Amino acid sequence: MHELSVAQSTNKEPCGSQNWRKSISPGPKDIDSIYSLLIELKGEVGQLSNNITEVKTSFEFLNGMYEEQRQWNKVMGEMIEETKNENKKLRDELSLVQTKLAEMEAEKVSNKLIINGAFEIGDTEETLLERSIKVLKHIDDSIVKQNIANVKTILVKQKPPMASVSFDNPEYRIITCMLNRFIKFALDSIDFFEV
Repeated sequence: MHELSVAQSTNKEPCGSQNWRKSISPGPKDIDSIYSLLIELKGEVGQLSNNITEVKTSFEFLNGMYEEQRQWNKVMGEMIEETKNENKKLRDELSLVQTKLAEMEAEKVSNKLIINGAFEIGDTEETLLERSIKVLKHIDDSIVKQNIANVKTILVKQKPPMASVSFDNPEYRIITCMLNRFIKFALDSIDFFEV
């Protein structure tokens, strides 16, 4: 009897086991709730997938715009560089024209001064420069006075055969006017001389 009672006692389920099984066993309401949650979760996943697709499409669109803008910037850069090169050529050509005009004006004024007896043909370059400076100091022109250093530089570098004016010459006033005219022309063109 004692053994039987032990066997019977060993076959018994743990205390409260039936309650434990009942607590984890879902009922019909629980299944409906889980099913509804799965359906809702599926909808959220679908919406998220749509959002990812929209973001991807927007990114591809923006990337296309960026590439198009990059190509356009490249074209504009090439056009700007070409324009700069053309402007440089035009500036060089203009500089040559201005220099040539200055030389022609110097030669014209020099010929007038020679005709009026203002030059002594045998003068050296130093004598010509010295007389030129003397004439420049006597010209009543504020622009020339302000730029006397630049004018001296032009006279040295361009070496026009002018400005050896004889102050005893009766036509000094006419010669001074012609010299003043040339100096004004030189000052207007001073940016085109290499100082």
